[in-house]
Amino acid sequence: MRTKRQQAYDKFIYCFPFDVYNFFADLRNLRRTMKYRAGKEFRENYRKVVVPYWRQFGVRPPRLWCKHMYHLTGSLDPRYIPNPIHYRNIITYFDDPSYEHVMEDKNLYSVLFPSVKRPETICKHFATTIYGNAPDHYTDDDFTPLSREEAVRRCLAGGKFIIKPTCDTGGGSDVKSFSSEDGAEAIEALFDSYRGVDFIIQRFVKQHADLARLNDSSLNTMRIVTMVFHEKPYLLSAILRVGHQGSPVDNYSSGGYQCTILPDGTLDRLAATKVSGVDEYVEENENGLRFEGIRVPSWDAAQKLVMELAVKLPHLKYIGWDIAVDEDGDLVLIEFNCHIDQNQETCGPTFGDMTDEVLADVFRDRIEKRKGKKARG
Repeated sequence: MRTKRQQAYDKFIYCFPFDVYNFFADLRNLRRTMKYRAGKEFRENYRKVVVPYWRQFGVRPPRLWCKHMYHLTGSLDPRYIPNPIHYRNIITYFDDPSYEHVMEDKNLYSVLFPSVKRPETICKHFATTIYGNAPDHYTDDDFTPLSREEAVRRCLAGGKFIIKPTCDTGGGSDVKSFSSEDGAEAIEALFDSYRGVDFIIQRFVKQHADLARLNDSSLNTMRIVTMVFHEKPYLLSAILRVGHQGSPVDNYSSGGYQCTILPDGTLDRLAATKVSGVDEYVEENENGLRFEGIRVPSWDAAQKLVMELAVKLPHLKYIGWDIAVDEDGDLVLIEFNCHIDQNQETCGPTFGDMTDEVLADVFRDRIEKRKGKKARG
């Protein structure tokens, strides 16, 4: 994949902020874990199974993180990927962040994925200029410069909209909903609140009825994780993300739910959520609707779509795709992300049965160095 020198450069230049953020994010969870005494079963498993498993790759997994995962999932599987290793080693091995930051820009999706259905774009602020479709609407090109007055007028034409930054929207940060009924003054103020930030305004997607009944205030999406490994695409995991009541976003970090989508397209029994900031598993959402057995519409088509898209971004080989289903059952690409959280809490080890093979590739240099030391001495 990517060379050791490239990965080292990325970690120093690009990944340091993510390391710092995830270090403190982990601490919030780990502090809660520290109040639990590590049971004999965990201590013995960590010493006799987890440490030897990772030793073959020249890595020592953080004990406290493993303890947290054990208390969260009840599983002693050594193949769980610790977050520090995931962000520092896995992501930098598969994805080139110099391309990532550009290609993740939602204002470029019409260029990257012209044949894929996306939410209708009303306008987008991009590099100090507002763009939109040509006034005659005879073209799908959304790079016609617009005046601010024209952009506001289009928002007043009727409908409900989502406005969000086009980069760095992890956790649904700064994503807001509004409607034409709010009036010109409120929309002008909304534009001002994003001053200096590239943003996009899209018409709210009318989602499939089966997903709307889970929560109708948010657009509930599939997060499907793909990996291109040795030039072949793989679907690693899939979850359905559902917002909490009244929220415009479906993000787990914003109080939403995430539930595993099983191979047959139905939801698993338990969904992960946060209750008073603490990770928990629940069988139903706050509306009393049970997750188990709910069928995700257009699931087969969604799998086919992400496998086709995964190979279209050669510099980004490890991606989380956010896919919605509209009222007609059509798939809608909302966004894709590279610095993704793992779905391990609900779906099990990130790479499943491929874990040994993937880690052997990622840590090839350490393995060869370790073998060299053994040969010499």
